[in-house]
Amino acid sequence: MTQDKALEILKGPDNVFLTGQPGAGKTFLINKYIGWCLDNGIVPTVTASTGIAAIHVKGSTLHSFVGVRDDKKLTHEDIEEIVGKSWVRKRMTATDVLIIDEISMVSASLLEAFDEIARASRNNPKVFGGMKVIMVGDFYQLPPVKGDFAFESDVFNLDDMAVCYLHEQHRQDDKVFNDILTGIRAGKLDEAQKKIIRERVVEDASSINAIRLDTHNASVDKINNEKLARLDGDLETYYMSSYGNENAIAGLIKNCLSPQTLKLKVGAPVLFTKNDSENQQWVNGTQGEVVEMLDAVVKVKLQGRDKIVDVPVVEWELSEGYGKYQKTIATILQIPLKLAWAITIHKSQGMTLDSAVIDVSKVFACGQAYVAVSRVRKLEGVHFQGRLTAGFLSVSEKVKEMDREFIRLGM
Repeated sequence: MTQDKALEILKGPDNVFLTGQPGAGKTFLINKYIGWCLDNGIVPTVTASTGIAAIHVKGSTLHSFVGVRDDKKLTHEDIEEIVGKSWVRKRMTATDVLIIDEISMVSASLLEAFDEIARASRNNPKVFGGMKVIMVGDFYQLPPVKGDFAFESDVFNLDDMAVCYLHEQHRQDDKVFNDILTGIRAGKLDEAQKKIIRERVVEDASSINAIRLDTHNASVDKINNEKLARLDGDLETYYMSSYGNENAIAGLIKNCLSPQTLKLKVGAPVLFTKNDSENQQWVNGTQGEVVEMLDAVVKVKLQGRDKIVDVPVVEWELSEGYGKYQKTIATILQIPLKLAWAITIHKSQGMTLDSAVIDVSKVFACGQAYVAVSRVRKLEGVHFQGRLTAGFLSVSEKVKEMDREFIRLGM
């Protein structure tokens, strides 16, 4: 389905599941739809499955919106207690359109909890209490931390929603690479494609100028700290500042990819953690190298381009509402960079990378390696380190089966 056709469906009355492989333009399309909503007097509410994803879409987590702390199944008493809170009822009844981003990481039980609370709050027996809900994401990507996939819930009823399956590709313009990614999703790679993947394995990645994608935070922190300590030159430190609601600030800090205390040296590889919406010189995931450090600006040479950019302090905000209805609750300010010798695969979701060294030795979840590979623009930027096993690019059989139905409905 094209983006234009999908946008027309989004404008209609139906609940929608918007999907497609990484780089298909899901986020771009949702932002376009939000603009249309505001132009037509509709106020959308945007949520996401995790705090990191919520910051990307300038929204809140689905847990926060629903008023629950975890994914446990709610009892009748739980629902009465939650609906008894005036702010929950007000939020549920005032929402015309709810967008849920990164739906792959939303568990079935959380989606069911939202449905039960919405029905009770709105006094409406229809699914989600009659609220229009748009779910966005790709189930081939990271799954829920606990529990079943959202599509395994009775609430995720394809009879009650339209499916928009985007097939255009805007991240990878490398046909061979794109065919490999498509093959991974289908669980069918031919021998020539497997040979290409094996040829991307490197024994020693030390000479490769690329970020390392790892599976665990501890490994990433160790690599970045050790590499920075070994780098010659003076250390410059940039401290995060903030204002607004203290609890909201804590949530922003926890989920911001830039650290509270950013330590840099000239020559350190860095990763941009926020889009340059004003001048569009970089995006979330652009890589570069520090060339100079000033009081409130870092000069960075962009990877693969003969260009040095000034990177100033920017804001991350937690807001409610959009357009003239938007209200900022909390703000943090920091240089939108982080050290880029290594980053976790989890935190890379949503990024577009020029190149990456992917450590496959500790991949522990279906879809994890696929997420890492699909972050990269071109095949020549993909490098594997570790032993490639038969299942390192495995994806869930449940997802593959369900995706065939999504494709059938979303053409």
